Amino acid sequence: MIMGRFSVRGVVLWSAGGLAGLLVMGGLLLALVESVTVLAGIWLAFNVLSTTGFGPGPTTAAGQVTTMALFMFGVVCWFGILVAAVEAASMRIQRHVLVDEALRPLARRPKSRLFHVN
Repeated sequence: MIMGRFSVRGVVLWSAGGLAGLLVMGGLLLALVESVTVLAGIWLAFNVLSTTGFGPGPTTAAGQVTTMALFMFGVVCWFGILVAAVEAASMRIQRHVLVDEALRPLARRPKSRLFHVN
């Protein structure tokens, strides 16, 4: 298992919390650096974190550096969510395979109704 030391739920919660924190803090920082309203700064941060790119980007060099850093931290959070989803699916498949392997000898017994279809 990839995430033996971490819980899948914890990784998803930390990643989602990181995205929310990046949205708010990045939006406030972009509003300060770009001299725009807080709502416009949060909208710019949302465009960077969601990788949509709607509207004009930052115009100052400090704003561009801020959006690059925001994007890099956002990618880490999105990657955490993706890895947690893959790991959760993998654990579910492994659990079903193990249960099927454990029950298969019982189904081969005479007059077994374990896998009997009515």
